[in-house]
Amino acid sequence: MNKYLIHIILFCLSVQLAAQNPDSLLKLLEQNNKQDTNRVNILTTLASDYEDLSEYDKSISFSNQALKLATALKHTLGIQACYNNLGNCYIDKGDLKTALDFHLKALKIREELNAPIRIAYSHLNIGNIYFRLNELKNAISSYSTCLKIMEQHKDTSGIAVCLCNIGSVYGNLGQVERAEQYYLKSLALRIKIGDTDGVSEAYSNLSVILMDCKKYKESLNYAFKTLEICEQTGSKLSKTIAKSNIGDVYTHLKDYENAIRYQNEALQLSKEMGSLYMIKVCYQMLAEAYEGKGDNENAITFYELYSQASDSLLNSESDNLITEMKTRFETDKKQKEIELLQKDVSIRDLQLSEQQTNIKRQQIVIFSIIGGLVMIIVLIGFILKNAREKKKVNLGLERKNIEIDLRKNQIAEKNALITDSIEYAKNIQSAILTDELTLKKVLNEGVVFYLPKETVSGDFYWVGVRNSKTYVCVIDCKVHGVPGAFMTVMVYNMLEEIMHSSVFVTPAQILNELNRMVVKALIHKKDESFKDYRMDGILMEIDHDTKQIQYAGANNIFYKVNGEIVTTMLTDVTSIGTPDVNFNNSIVSAEAGDFVFVSTNGYLNNLKDKENPNEMWIALGKINAEEKKNTMMKYIHEDLVDDICVIGFEM
Repeated sequence: MNKYLIHIILFCLSVQLAAQNPDSLLKLLEQNNKQDTNRVNILTTLASDYEDLSEYDKSISFSNQALKLATALKHTLGIQACYNNLGNCYIDKGDLKTALDFHLKALKIREELNAPIRIAYSHLNIGNIYFRLNELKNAISSYSTCLKIMEQHKDTSGIAVCLCNIGSVYGNLGQVERAEQYYLKSLALRIKIGDTDGVSEAYSNLSVILMDCKKYKESLNYAFKTLEICEQTGSKLSKTIAKSNIGDVYTHLKDYENAIRYQNEALQLSKEMGSLYMIKVCYQMLAEAYEGKGDNENAITFYELYSQASDSLLNSESDNLITEMKTRFETDKKQKEIELLQKDVSIRDLQLSEQQTNIKRQQIVIFSIIGGLVMIIVLIGFILKNAREKKKVNLGLERKNIEIDLRKNQIAEKNALITDSIEYAKNIQSAILTDELTLKKVLNEGVVFYLPKETVSGDFYWVGVRNSKTYVCVIDCKVHGVPGAFMTVMVYNMLEEIMHSSVFVTPAQILNELNRMVVKALIHKKDESFKDYRMDGILMEIDHDTKQIQYAGANNIFYKVNGEIVTTMLTDVTSIGTPDVNFNNSIVSAEAGDFVFVSTNGYLNNLKDKENPNEMWIALGKINAEEKKNTMMKYIHEDLVDDICVIGFEM
C-alpha cells in the first residue's frame, strides 16, 4: 500500500449549520417536538458534529432520522445535506460503494438546484473516493473541478481544502516538491482564516512529505504539532492519523518500541471509531515495525490481519465501483462527442475544398515554424532553469513567512496574557491602599496624589488611626512595575502586622521592626543582587490636639508649609532593608493652618523645574483639596520617569 494513501488526510466538505456543542443541540431537539424543517436542520447538524468527533454510528443514526423526516416534508435542501453527511461517514468507515451511492444522490439534487458551491463539494467528496481507490487521474480531475468553482466564488476555505487534496495526489505520484507547494499554499490560507483543524491536517500532510524526503526529525516535529492540536480539538480521526504518522517515523528511525506503542494507540482509536480503513493501515504499520524489530511471529500475525482487512475493503466490488463512477461521469461526455460528430459532417465538405490550397501554404509555414521552434526551445531551456531556481527560493520564503505568522500569533497571545495579569496586579495593589474617603475622615483637607510610572507602582501609602493618633506612612521601593508592586504588597502586610501590635509604639520602633522583617525576608542571603530590594520611606504619628508630629524615616523628607515659608524635615540617611541599623525618632511642632506634604522622591524626579521645588508646595498650600491634584499635574512632566506618591493635609 502506498504510504501517501495511508497517511494523507483528505478533507470532506459539507454545507450545514454552524457547528454547536452536541449536548446543547440534543437539549434543543428535546424541546422541539414539531416535525418541521427546523428539526431536520438540528438533526443534520448533530450528524455533522458527531462525524467531526469520529462517532460515525451516531452520525449515521441522526442522518437517517433527518433523511426520513426531510423526505416526508419534501424538504430538498435537507435531503441533499443528509446524503452528503452519510457519504462522508461511509468514506471514513471504508465502505466506499455505499459512500459513492450517497454522494451521487447528493450531486444529482444539487445539479437540479443549480447550487454551484454544493456541486463543488460533491465533486471534492467523489474525488476522495477516487483517491481511496488509487484512481489518481480521476481524483485530480474531480478536485480541479471543485477548485475552479471555489475560485470563481472566492470561497477561501474551499480553495484551501482543494489545494491540500491536490497536493496529496501529487505526493502519491511521487512529485514531492509540487505536493509540498500545494500544502504550503493551503496552510497559509488556513492560518489566515483561523482554521485550527485545517492547520492540523496540513501539518500532518507535510509530515508525510518530509518523511518521504528522509527528513525524519522535521517530519516527526510536524507530526507532534498535529497531535498537539488534535488533543485540543478532540478530532479522533485526525488524532488517529497523527499517532500512526508518528509511529511510521519512529519505524524509519529504527526506534521500534516507540513505533509499536504509537501504532497500537492508533489501532485502539481506529477500533473505537469502527474505521476499517484505518484498522487496515495500523495492521500494516505494526507488521512493518515488528519485522524491523526482528519479531517475526508478531510481524506475520499483523500481516495476516492486514491481508484479511484488505480483502474486506478491496474486493471485486472495487472494479465495479470504478466502472460505476466512470459511467456516471462519461455519459455527458459521450453526448457532447455525438453533437460534435454531427457538426463535423456538415463542415467536412468545406474543409475538403480548402485543403489543397492550404497544403502549399502549410509547407511554407511549417519550414518557418521549425526554424523558430529551434530558437524557442533553446530559450525555454534557459527560462526553465531560472524558474526552477526561483521556485526553490520562493518555497523557502513561503515556509519562513508562515513560521513568522505563527510566531507573531503566539507572541500576541502571550502579550495579552501578560497585560491581563498586570491589570489583575493593579486591582490587587489598589485594594491595599487607603481609599480617599477614609483619608479625608482622618486628615483635615487630606489629599493623595498617586501616579504609577507603569500600570502598577513601586510606591505605596498607608493611613490609619491608633490610640486617637493618626499615622501616615509613605514607602518608595527602588524598583518599578511588577517587581515593585510585589514588594509593596509584602511590605504592606508587614506594616499591618506591626501596627496591630501594642509592642511597638513610636515611629522609630515601628520602622526598626519593619526593617528587621524585610531583612529577614529578603536580605538575609547577603547576596549583592538583593541590594535593589531596599526601600526609602517615612512614618509619621500626628497628634491633632497638641499639633505635634513625631516621625522617623529612611532617606526621605517631608515639607511643612506656612504661607510662603517651606520647612524641609530630614530623616536618617539609610534605607529600609539595611541590616544592623536603628532609626531615630524626631518631633516637630506645627501651627493650625500649616500644610504638611509627605512624598516619595518621585515628584522631584518628574518636576519640570527642579531648581525651584518649593514653588509647587507654596502653590498647593493656598488651594483646597479638590484643586490640589490638577495644580500638581501642571508642575510635572507628562512622560513619567518615576512613580509618584504624595499625601497632603492641614494641621
